[in-house]
Amino acid sequence: MRLTIIEFENVEKFNAWWHSPEYRAVAPLREQSAKTNAIVADGF
Repeated sequence: MRLTIIEFENVEKFNAWWHSPEYRAVAPLREQSAKTNAIVADGF
């Protein structure tokens, strides 16, 4: 098991990254090679 934490300025920036064409292009590589869960915690 591995834990990765990525910090964004706000939820809107996270959503912009998550839905960006650049990330969408490589996301299938991650999705095929690992089981993942994403949790967004706002306000830390």
